[in-house]
Amino acid sequence: MHRLTMAAVGNLESAGNKLFALREWRFGRVREKLIRILRSYWWWQRQVSGDAAYENYVRRAARRSSGHVGCGHDNVEKIASAEQFYLERLRREHSRVNRCC
Repeated sequence: MHRLTMAAVGNLESAGNKLFALREWRFGRVREKLIRILRSYWWWQRQVSGDAAYENYVRRAARRSSGHVGCGHDNVEKIASAEQFYLERLRREHSRVNRCC
């Protein structure tokens, strides 16, 4: 029959804590990687489907207009509202012939 001393029990608890910490660390890394992959997929899906078109437009317009701050240009582009943007987009898409014959 084996008898465990208090030191041996403490060593076992310490080893168990280290293994638990290692497992948590690995799980945390896997979880972070999975979240990063899912966010990348979600970003890609929004770009491909056109959901992010307005956000992209606002970002580009803000970048273009920030270059004209203090230079005296009055023709800085005004950013359209989301509704105006999508109506203009629909008008452009449906104003031309979309068939082959």
